[in-house]
Amino acid sequence: MIRNETIEGFLASKAPTPGGGGAGALSGAVGCALGRMVAQLTIGRKKYAEAEETVIRLDERLGGLQESFLSLADRDEEVFGRFMEALGLPKESEEEKAVRKEAVEIAREEATEVPLSVMEKAVLAMPDVLTLAKIGNRNAVSDAGAAAHMLFSALKTGAENVRINLVSQKSEERKRSYESRMEALLTEGGELTEEIIRTVRTRVEGA
Repeated sequence: MIRNETIEGFLASKAPTPGGGGAGALSGAVGCALGRMVAQLTIGRKKYAEAEETVIRLDERLGGLQESFLSLADRDEEVFGRFMEALGLPKESEEEKAVRKEAVEIAREEATEVPLSVMEKAVLAMPDVLTLAKIGNRNAVSDAGAAAHMLFSALKTGAENVRINLVSQKSEERKRSYESRMEALLTEGGELTEEIIRTVRTRVEGA
């Protein structure tokens, strides 16, 4: 599990996992945690009393998304393992070839869906970070900007993992569907990230 990894051991090894997919999911978790930090530095402050109820809800939602990202990091490692297992299945007889082909296709779909889920969660978290950038503690607003950058990193990293899986996708219809979902998320996430950064800079300059 990613929770048991050390900074020294994470990624910098010969093992293929955790890899880029896990790193992207971890970026999303860090982004949510930074957003929650803004929330925690807002809750209980008299100056922001009117926003407190909203901020508490945002903190709870981001907490749930943070856990989802960590679970997706573990899931990414699991599906990669299954994909490699499928590739290693015997392919001597026609029956074996058919079994292997089906197993590879199933594993490839799973390996594509996980990074897409990372992208979806990143975009889902961004509006909450945007709201925190608008109404959260102004002294911590730069952390909302940092959260946006981490979530955008999760979004872009997820897209890289989707793309590499689509290279070997046999179904053109399925490939187009994945590409469409990916591009829509990149567009929406990019726009939200820019809006968060604009909001952060406006509040910083107005401080």
